[in-house]
Amino acid sequence: MFGQIWRQILESIGLRFGRKSVRDHGSESGARSKPAVPIDYAAVYEKLYQEGYHSDPEFSNANDLVEWVLAKLEFQNVLDIGCAGGWALEKLSQSGKQAQGLDVAETAVKLCRERGLNAVRGSAHALPFQSGQFDLVISTDCLEHLNPEDVPAAVSEIRRVARRWVALKICPNVDVGNWKENVGHDLHLTVEPLQWWKRQLIKEGDRILFEDGVETLIFEKAS
Repeated sequence: MFGQIWRQILESIGLRFGRKSVRDHGSESGARSKPAVPIDYAAVYEKLYQEGYHSDPEFSNANDLVEWVLAKLEFQNVLDIGCAGGWALEKLSQSGKQAQGLDVAETAVKLCRERGLNAVRGSAHALPFQSGQFDLVISTDCLEHLNPEDVPAAVSEIRRVARRWVALKICPNVDVGNWKENVGHDLHLTVEPLQWWKRQLIKEGDRILFEDGVETLIFEKAS
């Protein structure tokens, strides 16, 4: 309780944990996940993209994650799950990496391809790739959009296609943006702290390379 109060005091005077502990599109962290409701992810996010969702190709929350993996890891190919318009893909490709994107929205895939980037349509909980196909799997602001019931499958799929490393940013906050009004429900369906996500993702023998205690987790799978 004291830690939470102290954190709120620090945030009230403008201090942040990591890049931002309370994100622009979120509220206080630690809120519980929403009860699972049937959602057609492709239909929901295609509708949002058609209405201007992620319309700025130069905006991304992936910058810190991309900079870290490029500086610290030796990899040849990488999968970006929830690649949106391809900001991270472009930076990774420009650095000489074989970057593959995946997004559930066809418009997002089209935006990537128009920029000369590799992207396919698909879902995080049913990845259309071979086991161990990528040295590294990254994802930014994607997993919190899944129904809680789809999280185990997504975790299993991420671990399946990642040969060695996984680098994730997962927003721990309730979505308070206006976009949820366009589809009639919250976009952040699994709202949990990073420790909860660690329990889902980390298996015996894995090695955590970096975590910020808020939203970022980078680890090496057990060999």
